[in-house]
Amino acid sequence: MWDTLILREKEIVKIQKMIEEFTLRSGVYSAVLSTLSGQLIASSGFKDTFSLLAISALLAGVFQSTKELARIVGEKGFKVFYQEGKKWHIYYALLENEFFLAAFFDDRTILGIVDVQMKKFSRKFKTFIGELYDRTES
Repeated sequence: MWDTLILREKEIVKIQKMIEEFTLRSGVYSAVLSTLSGQLIASSGFKDTFSLLAISALLAGVFQSTKELARIVGEKGFKVFYQEGKKWHIYYALLENEFFLAAFFDDRTILGIVDVQMKKFSRKFKTFIGELYDRTES
């Protein structure tokens, strides 16, 4: 879509509000929005910034590494991942082929609600990124 994404302060504030709303409505403990290159864009609920940067980079790696797996099995790509641990679960989805949103939660959160809220976030983010792209093209 573009080589470089430059966000102004008002756009960062809007994204931050979107991710905080997602965290609240889905009932997840925390969430992170990043680029597929691992660049952190926004987060909600995290306490440790260093862990957050590592999480962003590692999740970006998951998307990148599964591209080849998708090719081997005849898929164009995988858009949603779910990992279930003993204590924590991670649900993450590809957004606009260049970004991902990851949600971290435990057994108290219902996966179906996370999925529904992720889809709502995805639609809002698509509109937001479309407007941003239109602005940069003008």
